[in-house]
Amino acid sequence: MALGPVLGDRLLELLAGKQLQHLAENAGYSYHGGGGPPYDSRLATQTVAEFYPRRSKPNLDKSGIDYNLDVLANSPAEINQIAERLNQPSLELASRIARRDDQPVSEVAEGLKELLEFKTVKNLGYVNKDVNKARRFRLEFKDKSYGIVNSHLIRVSKAFPAAIFLLEYFDTQASYSGKRVIRAGEVVQEVFDGDQQVQGLDWALLDIFAPFRAEYYGEEHEFGSLWTPWLDATVAAAKALKDEQDSTLPITNLPTEVTANSSTAASEDE
Repeated sequence: MALGPVLGDRLLELLAGKQLQHLAENAGYSYHGGGGPPYDSRLATQTVAEFYPRRSKPNLDKSGIDYNLDVLANSPAEINQIAERLNQPSLELASRIARRDDQPVSEVAEGLKELLEFKTVKNLGYVNKDVNKARRFRLEFKDKSYGIVNSHLIRVSKAFPAAIFLLEYFDTQASYSGKRVIRAGEVVQEVFDGDQQVQGLDWALLDIFAPFRAEYYGEEHEFGSLWTPWLDATVAAAKALKDEQDSTLPITNLPTEVTANSSTAASEDE
């Protein structure tokens, strides 16, 4: 992973135990003793409360979370500013942690910079940096730091309210994944896949990014205007698959009387 043991241990020492729990709660995320999405994840296939007891594993506290973040900005200047801010934790966040844990602000700020080290993966759309305004970033971190990371992302999103943050996250050891659409500091839509049949492989993770990408790259659309049409189309497509499956299934579990009568009728015809 990109983050070394020194980073994780240092920051977790500063924010251990109840301090980390309080920070996560104040950031708007429930703390479950490890990584994962909040309890109120919309379109969830399974709640985290149900998921963790059933799939708890040894050393889960040492597992890591991967974030793939696509940011859709409105100009090359804006995407460059966002890229810079993603790697610059706010003084407000550092001060808040320092006050709570009675630690020097400078020491907390240093730990946050090491933790929140978003790597640029590639430019999206126009690859030329002079015209590019969308970019993909990646971050890996220990699951117990997810409340801090999410709090930082919300702050950056608030600072750039017109930009769209498409966050895909996963923990292969804990076998869950999810997607969030964030704008103006708010989680607009979210889907969570906590019922993976094979460790590390998505099972029922819908592509909720599709309508927002279509709005961004297509014709002029108001933000969120394609959500309902996309959702209706997705439901219709799933129903069509189900109807097709039902139409090809053999007729089974008929009452014994019906089966017997059918056999008798067939014999008489012969």
